[in-house]
Amino acid sequence: MWKNFKVVVEPLKAETFAPFGQVIERYEERQPEVRKGGYTENAYKVTAALPKDADPQKVSLVGGWQRAHFAFHTDAGQSFYPSRHCPTVFLVAPVQPRIEAGDLRAFYSDGSLGVCLGLEVWHTMPICLAGEEVYQTMRGDQDYKAHSVEIDFDLEQGLAIDLDEGSLAACMKRPLKRLGFQMKIKQERVAEYKLNHSRIPQEVLEALRRSGWHNYTLFMRPDGYVFGYFESPHDFDTALEKFTSEMKKAPAEKGSGGGGMTESPDPSRPDQWIIELEDVFYLS
Repeated sequence: MWKNFKVVVEPLKAETFAPFGQVIERYEERQPEVRKGGYTENAYKVTAALPKDADPQKVSLVGGWQRAHFAFHTDAGQSFYPSRHCPTVFLVAPVQPRIEAGDLRAFYSDGSLGVCLGLEVWHTMPICLAGEEVYQTMRGDQDYKAHSVEIDFDLEQGLAIDLDEGSLAACMKRPLKRLGFQMKIKQERVAEYKLNHSRIPQEVLEALRRSGWHNYTLFMRPDGYVFGYFESPHDFDTALEKFTSEMKKAPAEKGSGGGGMTESPDPSRPDQWIIELEDVFYLS
């Protein structure tokens, strides 16, 4: 059996990830650099639990919290994006002919961010920390074996690359603020508002998640007064601004949201129709 090599986990930020590539908020945001040929796209299912049929003599590439197989590609970089927004760790190492376990870096994403790796950056399949994820990926379309350099730490050095528990826990404990708001829907549009919220487009739900809206809940009185609640790492204005910016990329929501149905002097300005409420008491 292999020995565990622990890698310290750090938050995924553009400035610290820059030596390895770019941080992306959407899969379509950036294509990897290509040196030869074109692109190929795929989607890989990865689970936090080990598959029942996992080989006991080899570290799994698509399950569990350990990895051993790493590679880089000479024809193009590669992108990975968590389409279900599960918490994820990306393991990478610098551009160099060969790596040791100590060269590896681990970056934590809460599921809202992916990565676009540069040419010849060492990497492995992302680690899904909870549930089951499907990672959308784009890389070069040339023959994999002819344009890849690989290392198997389990077979070559008896090592399984693992995550340092303390630093991972610190990354995952990002505090969330509890935020509440109210607004007034026009009486004649209450039924329409409720109907729209029973069939919200998937792209709108994804925009909310990318904007940091968690446990988002709406309550309505018969006369159209709405109370909303959500948890976010951002303050209210920032969370609202991020969502408004995301919605400019999701035209399917036009006409179905709250702004055009509210009793507001200017429906195009959220600050005119959505009012933040003061948090005065919380029973834990």
